Formats: sequence, structure tokens, C-alpha cells
Amino acid sequence: MKFAFLIHPLDEKMPALIELDRDKVLQKHWGSNPFALCRLVHGSVASAQHLPPMSNRTAPCLVDELPRILSATGAEAAGRIFEIPLDAVSILEQPEKALDLMENAVLQAHEWGAQLVGLGSMTGIVGSRGEYLAQRVPMAVTTGNSLTVYSALQTLDQVVREFDIDLSAETVAVVGIPGSIGTAAAALLAGKCKRLLLVGRSASGPARKIAEEIGGELTTDLPHALSQARLVVSATSTGGCIDQHDLQPGSIVVDIGVPTDVKGNRQIRPDVLILTGGLTRLPKTVDLDSRVLWFQQGMVPSCLGETIVLSLENRPECMSMGRTLSLDSIAEIGRLARSHGFDFSKLMAFGLPVSESTLVRFRKQLHRHGRLPTKSDVNLSDGERARQIYGRYINPVLTAMGEQSGLVKTFVKGDGVWLEDHEGNRYLDFVGGFGSVNLGHNNPAVTSALQQVLASQAPGFAQSAVNPYAAALAERLVSVAPPSLEMAFFCNSGTEAVEAGMKLARRVTGRDGFVHCDGSYHGKSLGALALAGNA
Repeated sequence: MKFAFLIHPLDEKMPALIELDRDKVLQKHWGSNPFALCRLVHGSVASAQHLPPMSNRTAPCLVDELPRILSATGAEAAGRIFEIPLDAVSILEQPEKALDLMENAVLQAHEWGAQLVGLGSMTGIVGSRGEYLAQRVPMAVTTGNSLTVYSALQTLDQVVREFDIDLSAETVAVVGIPGSIGTAAAALLAGKCKRLLLVGRSASGPARKIAEEIGGELTTDLPHALSQARLVVSATSTGGCIDQHDLQPGSIVVDIGVPTDVKGNRQIRPDVLILTGGLTRLPKTVDLDSRVLWFQQGMVPSCLGETIVLSLENRPECMSMGRTLSLDSIAEIGRLARSHGFDFSKLMAFGLPVSESTLVRFRKQLHRHGRLPTKSDVNLSDGERARQIYGRYINPVLTAMGEQSGLVKTFVKGDGVWLEDHEGNRYLDFVGGFGSVNLGHNNPAVTSALQQVLASQAPGFAQSAVNPYAAALAERLVSVAPPSLEMAFFCNSGTEAVEAGMKLARRVTGRDGFVHCDGSYHGKSLGALALAGNA
């Protein structure tokens, strides 16, 4: 099935950006000679700067081709992206002109064979949110707002789980009432949080009715709402309404607005987290052979995502129309998107992926302000979460290798010679912890002895003191050792044992050189590494 999607520049500079790589020259040379790439970039920029001003353009134009969208299920679709020559402000100021341009673009798409058109950003606002256009063109229309709501709340849900936030104990502010996206998001959050603040520009009749129906508190005082709510979902059509300085420490904002509702082009405070809402990651089966998809690395606005999903489903029907969105349709389009391989787990902010360092710094701020739970239980069944935080805090190289090769497993249970991963698969363990579990995982005799020791309330560690268990173990070990060995030295690891042996050898022989085997391995401490003979 063929589809079309309408976009518009956010400002006068955007057409030049879109034209920057019209012939996909940069894509072809990405990752090659950096000096040659820089020359190409300079040439593309110079060429784009000579484009006629957007104000001189009078007709919509085709800006990108999506020749083959392949779903994880094997379904296919093809699309074209059209741009109308009006920025966001001009669309609001000249809605009649905008609708004429949109209708012109849709008719071009219809001639090409498109059966469905998606409305991006402000094109989905004018004309009663798609209803006007749907009555005048010979094809189905969607604003994509249903998947936008779904993806934004998926972002909120993910970040709530990321920082162990109990949503039922939180105050949530939804900015953009009575807009369709904000209203639907508020309706889905109602009953899940402790307190729901609905923020609108005025206490209009529709806004008051929505507050009454879903049980939220309507307010027009945005700064006051931000001072009360730790979690904020914002979806206005005007943008630039949230000052980061008004947010309380530990606040999380999911910004769905286009233009963005949060002022600025970056996060300026370490104690708040600003996230872009309403984005969808395309299935891994999709070839990013287009300027838009390549430039955004597969992360697209959910309004485009919904258009693609409906096309993959071969459903040329109007969805997400008007001011009221169906909560059932939101759930349905989310389910369909996931079935085709769309993903909502990648956190984005200000056009870039949120780095692991950003999340770590924000967690530190939450702890500083007393916003983290004092205790978090370990969920052994959540292997993906374990892999994520293991890579973030311990070994990113290992987890990255695991994603590429599939060889690094997340084991959650050990029984004798068997290991079990978080998906229930069992493996024979031929490594045995390099000998540290040579009696098997959770050997009944060992676990029983440990339980007895724990129950006896034996001291864990006390310097310069006699440990009865250590004394008893030393006696047992010396009893089975060769005749000349009469003392025991307990170590924490193999490398520490090697270090102790090296020190003992130097003390006894008076020499400081060691015979070693090249390429051998004895541990990771300085002396043990030196014995490997590898600089």
C-alpha cells in the first residue's frame, strides 16, 4: 500500500537543511575519508544557501521517497513525503492558505497512487485536526495523534521504571488541555497517579468539562503546576511555554510539542530530565535509504509511524481525527506497531539520544534530593533490565558484544552443573567460575553450611581479631597438605594468591626476577599481569 505524509519547515532555515543532501552524497561517503566528507558537507551547505527563500515558494513539493518499508512480519508499504512552504507560525496565522497547500499536496499523492495521507506537526492542527481535509480529498487521512499519545506514555512509563518511581504516589501535570493529545494522555493517566493537574491557557468550557470527566484539577497557572508536579507531559500547539527554571528538582518532562514546549535547545539543569515524547523507532527490517530516515537514524515522529503502520496493515481509513481521540484506538495502534517491530524504548532529548551518563547524573541528583527509594528489589526475571544497568555501571563492552553476538547471557539461576537464563533456557556450565564453583552452583552441602553460619550470627569481618571459622578451616587444610606446609594464608581471589606467592618467593630466594610463559594468564593485578610477559 502507498501512503503520503505532509511536513512543514519549523522555520526559514529548515528547507536548506532538507536540501543539504538531496543526492544522498553524504550518506554514501559517511564513514569514509573524513577530509573528503568535510569537503562534501561544505559544498552541500554552500549549495543549500542559494535556495530561494521559503517565502518565494508557492507550491508544495516532494522532498523524500520511502520506496520500501518492510515490516518485521514481512508486510510492505511505500511512501512519499511532501512539504508545504509555510512554517509553524505561518500555518497558525494563515490556516486557509495552509489548507489549500495541503490539499494540493494530497492530490499529488493521490495521482501517484497513495491511499492514505498522514499529517505531520502543525498540518494536523489546522482544519479541525484532519476533519476538513478528509471531507475534501479522495483518500483516507490521519493526524497520527493516537500513536503519538501511545509512544509518549511509553516514554513516561519507561523513565518511571528506570528511576523506580511509584506513579501512584506522584503528582502529574498534563499541559495542553483541551488539545486532543494532552486530553487523551490525561485520560489514560487518570487513576494511575495520586494527583492529576490539567493545564490550559484558559478555563474554557471544553477544558472544564474534561477536568470534570476524568477527575483532574484544571489550572491556568503553569509555573504553579510545575512547582507541584514532579512528572510533566506537555503537548501544546504553540511551543515555548515551559521555562526550565520553573521546574522543581527531580522533575521529568516528556515534551510532545512541535515546536518544543520546553524553552531552549538543550538541558541546562542537571537536576531535571527533559525527554522528547511522541517518537517511534522503525523496525530493524526497514532500510534507511532516504534522507529523512537516514538523517533521523530510524527515529521518526509517531504521526509518521501511525501512517506507516496503517499502510502495513493495508487499512486506508481515517484515524486520530478531531479533538477527541479514542482510547481503544490508541491501544490498538500501539499493539499493531509493536507487532510490526516498531520500538519505543529509545530515550531522546533535543534531537539526540539520551546518553547513559545523563541518566547516571540524573539518578545522582534524585538521590541527593531524597527522591530515590531507599531499597530496590532485584527482579531476576527482567534480564533486559539487568543487561542494561550492567552495561551502564560495570562493563559496556561485554554487553555490547552480547547484543551483537548473542553469546553473552544473563543467568538468573544456578543448580549444580546447570545454569538458567532469564528466558528459561538451560546450559551446561563447563567453566565453573574458573574453579571457584568446582562443587557446582548452590551445592546443597555448601548452602546448608552457609545457612548455619548465618544463623549463628558469626562476625563477618573484624581486623586483628581471631575468627573461629578461619582457624578451623586452616586446621583442616593443613591436615591434608604436604608435610612441609604448616600455615594457611586466605586470599580473596586467584590474582591475590599469585601476588602472595610472588612476594613469598622474593622473600625466600632474595631474587626479584621471575621465569614466566609468554601469553600466560595469572590475574589482573600489577604483579600477576607482569608474569604474562605481555606489555
